[in-house]
Amino acid sequence: MNNIGFLIAGAIWSSDIGADGTLLAIGTEDGLVDLYRVDDQDLELIQSLKASAGVRDMHILREGQSLVIGNDDGSIQLGSADDSGAYDLRRLARMDGAVTSIDVVKGQNQIIAGDASGNAVLINLSDGSIVEELALESRIRDVAARSDDMAAIALENGYIVLWTFGQGETGRWDALQGRLHAVAFYPTEDALVTGGDSTTVKHWNFDGSSHLEELRGHEGPVNDLAFSPDGTRLASASSDHSIQIWKLDQPGSDPVILQDHSSWVYSVAFSEDGAHVLSGSNDRTAHLYNINTAELSTRVCSAVGERQITPGEWDRFVGADFDMAEFEAKCSNTATASN
Repeated sequence: MNNIGFLIAGAIWSSDIGADGTLLAIGTEDGLVDLYRVDDQDLELIQSLKASAGVRDMHILREGQSLVIGNDDGSIQLGSADDSGAYDLRRLARMDGAVTSIDVVKGQNQIIAGDASGNAVLINLSDGSIVEELALESRIRDVAARSDDMAAIALENGYIVLWTFGQGETGRWDALQGRLHAVAFYPTEDALVTGGDSTTVKHWNFDGSSHLEELRGHEGPVNDLAFSPDGTRLASASSDHSIQIWKLDQPGSDPVILQDHSSWVYSVAFSEDGAHVLSGSNDRTAHLYNINTAELSTRVCSAVGERQITPGEWDRFVGADFDMAEFEAKCSNTATASN
């Protein structure tokens, strides 16, 4: 599997991939936002922005023309690109506590943000005005927005709160995972997933009933969750130093385990085409993975021609975490080597 790894100045708390897959944003505990352009295997640092404090969360907006940043000092900053492509940061809003999480409300010029004091806000990106707010009793660890009507909030006390815009809190339940760290909506159905100290990933309906069986595989708390846009893959980042890619369209299958980090993995993000995953870790490194194994295996099969692919070649060019047998039908010259 193609894997680009790069070293950053401080522990990485947040990361995101632009819509076209070529712009990467990496946010650190030291308050730096490094912007990279990636083209195949070439990686170029194009700008390093200084945020007002440690960058807890961020998202690239408008196909890379702007980005929004949530910081440890309670400020939310907006970065906009000028005609030359250079970004300039300005403060959009300020919250009472450290901004722990932000998300973009799809289809609207709005974001939601949660802070360490238990405040959740719906904010207009145009002028920073607060459209709606919700006060909760516990530190907010993560927020997720679903189109323009609903948000899910993961609380440190272990509860999930559903916030329907215009109605306030419309659902709440104990996720039974200890402290929660992550929540994400399914992109294709009315359901969500949570991750926390219990090391498992749980699937939920909006009434708090279980949606599917728990995903078990991590050996440490689950810190972040991200779906591929088509909903067939779920990436989970953990304190056990790994990222696991769950194949939701293949129930019962083992996850692909990515183990290139040497410390807690705090963030994970999918590209819009679902082919790449970006991770950021406390070890001060970020990794960009090509997980389109069908594409990679086809390249390798074409390159070696009629002869058998060796297990070493598969591990090097596709990835040791991916089963050769899964691609035998598409790449017949893996058959013998995978036996």
